[in-house]
Amino acid sequence: MKEKLNNLHHETFSTNPSHTYFVPGRINLMGEQAEEMGCDTLSIAIDRGYYLGLSFGKEKRLQLNCEGCFAFTHEFELNKSKDYNPEKALENNVQGVLNKLLKEGHTFDQGLDISIVTDFPGPHGFAQTPAFTYAVMFALNDACDLGISNNKLVRFTDTVFKEYLGSMTRLHDLMTIAYSKANHATYIQGKTKDVELIPYSFKANQLYAFFPDKVHDDKLEKYKRRLRSAKNATMHFDDIRPIRTLCEFPYDLFNRFKSQLHDEEERSVAEHIIFEHDRVKNAKDALQDNDLDWFIEYMNQSQKSLNLLFDLSTNDLNLIVDHTMVNEALCSRISNRTTYKLVVTLFKEPQQETQLRDLVKEYEKLYKKKLHILDIQSADGAHKY
Repeated sequence: MKEKLNNLHHETFSTNPSHTYFVPGRINLMGEQAEEMGCDTLSIAIDRGYYLGLSFGKEKRLQLNCEGCFAFTHEFELNKSKDYNPEKALENNVQGVLNKLLKEGHTFDQGLDISIVTDFPGPHGFAQTPAFTYAVMFALNDACDLGISNNKLVRFTDTVFKEYLGSMTRLHDLMTIAYSKANHATYIQGKTKDVELIPYSFKANQLYAFFPDKVHDDKLEKYKRRLRSAKNATMHFDDIRPIRTLCEFPYDLFNRFKSQLHDEEERSVAEHIIFEHDRVKNAKDALQDNDLDWFIEYMNQSQKSLNLLFDLSTNDLNLIVDHTMVNEALCSRISNRTTYKLVVTLFKEPQQETQLRDLVKEYEKLYKKKLHILDIQSADGAHKY
């Protein structure tokens, strides 16, 4: 990928990049559905991501050429703010970063030429948009010679998402992308946003992501409705014990008072979030103790709760979970929080291509769409190389 980046940059700008960066994607293990409600999360940065090259130009403009799943070219005025454009998502992210830098009093004395390539296997499921925005922020921050502080950049970039996309917070995505370390899971406390890096002992070719080439975008509205139900439940339980989020409500109290939630959806969503918060903490402790058996148990409990209580699964993803569990998977869980684009599976032994072929054939025969399989390797967080 580094050679591909250098070739693209030279072809586009007639020079080699003077600075190069790598920003990884991420895989969620547990907790991501309830992050907005203060739930802890457990994620892994993966060795697929964005490779970004930067050189300095004569004219005071930013020229950007991106290849891959988010392919586009665009030219930006460096020292001039522009309004939010809802129809241009990625361009809007870049403009949002520039606007924030200008608002903070930073200006550019030289032009900037940026090229980006990626080895993401598709446009969905691995935090590509947060990774893209963080990559641009990382490079521009370096170009301003401001000094790269991950803590500063995470908060800065999260503000860009909120102000210029109006989106739900992606803070745990950004923190995983920034702080991760290879062969470690990133545990983020929902209440304090503190980060712990938890070493794990998965072997190569044990952890896989399964994802179709078409996703269920209709799930987004259902997901937002689930969050509204969770907030309604929070207001109800606040009368019993003052809380800001459901994750502050102890599960033993929930079992005593859940019958007072007469709305079935509110009750089931609240149960998933409250118990998921506890499961994530226990799964983190299991990893720290190198207790793979209990980690597997919590992952499978999470999948069951996600499917039955949060109710955002689909038949095709359930097929992947069921098939892998029958074929010596230790745990298999639907991942990501809105459109549920992939299944993360931990196998007992490293898998050969022939061992996965039957699942692919069955899936593609039933659902008439391609099923992709990614062997997950962990990676360090965003860095210059």
